[in-house]
Amino acid sequence: MLVKQSWFSNAFEVVLICELKLDLREFVIPKFPKAIVVPNARDIPRLISTGQLHLSADVVFYSFPCLSETNLQRLNGYPDRPDADLFRGTLRYEIFEALSAKFSIEENVPPSAENWQNHSRVKQMAHERNLYSVSTVIDSSLVRAGTSRLRWFNFMSKNPLPLDLDIARLSGMSSH
Repeated sequence: MLVKQSWFSNAFEVVLICELKLDLREFVIPKFPKAIVVPNARDIPRLISTGQLHLSADVVFYSFPCLSETNLQRLNGYPDRPDADLFRGTLRYEIFEALSAKFSIEENVPPSAENWQNHSRVKQMAHERNLYSVSTVIDSSLVRAGTSRLRWFNFMSKNPLPLDLDIARLSGMSSH
């Protein structure tokens, strides 16, 4: 989980960081010195179920690798990356359940005409697990990211969620 401390520090306590890349771990760990570090997110459900990790969380933030979901990948004929299963598979639900989470926020590349099926499947898999899921596409700068680009945000909960997540309109920033 790579997060900006200025955005999260006032509202959340970061208790777990998952990042395979050593340079990114070295960047984020000093910002959250109390957080447990598990480099590979795939290990979390096993570590919890075997008692090696004692942790629960109210909210989980996901930002899985997205190259395999982009038009760039298709236009250049790149094969799927070995980490494509992180977005397309069930790991987010396994982590959600293992941590006894109540709510999750996931950020990724927005769906397009060529890649909407996997985004739709993410939402379908939540429904199959009796979880509520709503999503929106907004500019990342609206959530204080350091960049301005469209991103897909998916919200998942054990309880019903509001159906209207037009963030631009709700924030008064919509031109419509």
